[in-house]
Amino acid sequence: MALEYKVVRFQREHLPFILLDGTMEVSPQSFYEDEALLAEAERSVNSWTALVDGTPVAAGGTVQLWPGRHVAWALFSKAAR
Repeated sequence: MALEYKVVRFQREHLPFILLDGTMEVSPQSFYEDEALLAEAERSVNSWTALVDGTPVAAGGTVQLWPGRHVAWALFSKAAR
C-alpha cells in the first residue's frame, strides 16, 4: 500500500510527534518551550509540517526575529529518513 505524503501549515501540536519519537539526540527545548517563538512559527507563511499517513514527521520554516531578519529552523523525526 502506498504511503500518503502531505505538507501543511505548521502547528505547535505537530511537535510532540516529531520530538518525542525517542530519536532526538539533542532536544531543542528552547524552541519547544518558547511561547513567543512557537506563536511566530505558527503565524509565519514560511513554516510547514510534512505528514506521512497523517502523522507529522518533519517541520521547518523561518521565523522573523525583527524586520528584515529571519532565522531558519527544521526538526526531523526518525520516520522522516
